Amino acid sequence: MDISTRLMSINMEFVFIPVQMEDRKLRGVFDSVSESHSITSFTTLPDGSVIMSTKEEKNNLARYRILKDRLQVSYEFCSNSINYYSALAADFLGAFTKATAVSLVIMHGITIRKLVNLRQFEDGRDYLVRKVFSLEDSDMKIFARPLHVIGSRMFFPPVNQELSAYDVKIESWAEDTRSIFVECAGIYSAPVDIRENSSVISSDVDRTDAFISKNVMGFLTHFGEK
Repeated sequence: MDISTRLMSINMEFVFIPVQMEDRKLRGVFDSVSESHSITSFTTLPDGSVIMSTKEEKNNLARYRILKDRLQVSYEFCSNSINYYSALAADFLGAFTKATAVSLVIMHGITIRKLVNLRQFEDGRDYLVRKVFSLEDSDMKIFARPLHVIGSRMFFPPVNQELSAYDVKIESWAEDTRSIFVECAGIYSAPVDIRENSSVISSDVDRTDAFISKNVMGFLTHFGEK
């Protein structure tokens, strides 16, 4: 089956033992990455967290939020490869660790969102309704109004000794019925020292992306082959 995908966003969250963040150290992080990451703003919020972000544009919007117990990384309106954003996140986390001495991550999560087009089928919504969910018009009559979005959520817990889980959403795309929206949140519960194992970021981004490309795509295309 002919499939095309488009990366929409990547979000990451790294949870660590709560620590008091000194403003001067966080400004040191800003100084070290502002040019290479095109960071233009440094904002301290009422809760004490800090947000560093690029200009509010509809292309490659990057945002880093530092709280006392976690670091949240967000890349929206992505126009580059996943590897590009993995490298950005690793670079930022390296600067953060160097400035704050916080390197032990208790757990972390990687969420990737993509738009999918199955080129043999012009309408992604209709594909989900007819092929995946095997619904007929009569099944939906009870709602007494037209359907605009339909989807499903699936959660896959850790298996055996692997401390990873995947939370998956599959929906028709409200802005364009030709597309299907896919979100996969990889949850990695094994503690890791970023200073000693910085490759864990790119590795787990790849694992999350692989769950989409192999497992989720395999699930979706299976119905089109029947």
